[in-house]
Formats: sequence, C-alpha cells, structure tokens
Amino acid sequence: MHQVATRGQSSFNVNIPMNYPGAYHAFCDLTENSTEVWAQNVSGTGVLITGSVLKVTYNYLGGIINLWGQDVGYKLHEQKSSETFKNQKGSQITQTLAGRCGIPCQAEASKLMAGKKIKDDFVKLTDGISYATVIHLLAQYDGARFFVDRFGTLIYQIQDQTGGGYSVFWKMGPPYDVSDALDLQVIINVQAARGGQVKVPSWHPKKKKLITGNSSFGSSGGITYHQRIQHLEQEQADQWAQARAHEHDRHQREVRAECVGDVNIDVHQGLTLSGTTCFDDSYTIDQVDHDFGMTGYRMAITASTGGGGGGGGGAPELW
Repeated sequence: MHQVATRGQSSFNVNIPMNYPGAYHAFCDLTENSTEVWAQNVSGTGVLITGSVLKVTYNYLGGIINLWGQDVGYKLHEQKSSETFKNQKGSQITQTLAGRCGIPCQAEASKLMAGKKIKDDFVKLTDGISYATVIHLLAQYDGARFFVDRFGTLIYQIQDQTGGGYSVFWKMGPPYDVSDALDLQVIINVQAARGGQVKVPSWHPKKKKLITGNSSFGSSGGITYHQRIQHLEQEQADQWAQARAHEHDRHQREVRAECVGDVNIDVHQGLTLSGTTCFDDSYTIDQVDHDFGMTGYRMAITASTGGGGGGGGGAPELW
C-alpha cells in the first residue's frame, strides 16, 4: 500500500492465490466498488486505505489474481470543470469540488482569494480541466499539500505537520549501534541547503506596470528561481513566491526509515528523529509504504524538513 501526501494519489496492490476458496469467481464481473485494505499485527488492527479496485489481472501460469486500486480521490480525475468561481479561496473551491464527488473534505483556510482580479472581483476560470488538476493548482498557489487519508477524507493542509505521530531513535555504539528502525537514512540536498530566492514577475495590463513577488529561503546565496505568471496583484505575486520558496526549502533534508509495520501511521502525521545529534528534528511525513505478507509486515517512511507542499512546478496560464 503506497500513500503519498505530496499532491499525488495513494494506491494499493494485492495478490491473492487463484485457488483461494471463492477468489476465482469473486472478481470476474467486478464493476464500481468500494474497497478497504486492513492490516493487523501487535500494533493493532486498522484500515490502511479506502478506495476502489480499478484493475484486476488473472495470472493463470502464476496462479495469482492481482488487484490494483486507488484511494477515493480517483473520482476527482473523472469530473471536468469549465466554470467561474468568484471571490472564493482555494480551500473553499477544494471543498466544493470534493463535495460534488461525495468525498468528505477537511481544508485549512487559504489566506488569499484564488484567480485573477477583474474589476472588484477575484475570478477563477477553468476550461475543461479535471477537478484534481484544479485542486493541484490551488495547492501550488497556497503552498499546501493535499491527499486522501486512509479513511477516505480529502485533506487540504497548509500548516506544517511536524513532530508527534511517530518517532525513530538511533544511538551509536560501542558496543553496537541501537535503533528501533530496521534501516535508517538521512539525505542532504546540498543545492537546497545553499538557499536561494524566488522571483515572480507579473505584468499587470490595467495598471500598466510590472509587479514582482519576492521570497528567499535558507542561507544567503544560492540559486534565483523565476516563475512568470501574468495578471497578478502584488499580494498574489508574493504568495506565489513564498509558496515556491517553501517548496525548495523543505527539501533540504529527507529521512527514510524502514520500520516494523504500524497500522496507525499515515501521512497525516509527523515524524521525530532523535539520537543522531546532527539531524535530530521534527519532519513532515510525505510518504508511507505498507508491505505485508508471508515475510511479515513492514513500512517504509519518507519524511522531509518543513511542511505543506511538494512536487511543485510552474503553473499554466489558468490564473
């Protein structure tokens, strides 16, 4: 089971022996469905993902039936939007689109209105793009991350989610190293650690002037990033710059930990690393992979410094 919080979709992959009683005929005529994947070990019993099976593969020579599916967020890719949203923030639009798909939504309030300003109204126009694409663009603008949690609720998260949730400990020997993780790595992105700044130039046709948003991150120096987006107000240009700067900054350090599986851990939480001295800190969990079967139950956690947003990239001329 693969769960991500960096503006992607969670998915699951299950193999079932073809000769398991009732399995062969159970999925022959599968259509629209609601599926939950559960796990149980010493940490307890709990649901890992809520979604639907989207593909079934019968491997006759291997004797395996493979089920592949995604969280309920796949419904956001099936609906298209060609409409106007007036004087609405990204969090409000996200709640509206999720509600149309029957997906519960918890959205932290956005700071600014979304879209271009036409006279006295902030207007956002969509032209035949999916609901998922709209939410992705809104999240870029707000510096947010969004994901569907294991219970099927869409989370639109702007504030950092660090600390608490799960902790990983390591201690150097002698006589030997001690850790509650099966494998532990810390990756330093030297380029991101150099710091830098983001400039968002925007030509405003009504005011007939160039408006530029600026934001810096990390130490002085580093790379200067440019992202040109037309027709922005000053506060919007600043918001874009701050969101992009935060995305670059949060990739300075990454923790990868393989641990004994815990059904209570997901990307909604933070991770605390201790014992390393140099890298002891609170991190935001970006990804959790649960793997269980005959070899046992393990989970791989990927977490990074900072919070809110990942993936990034320039925005098309939707705004």
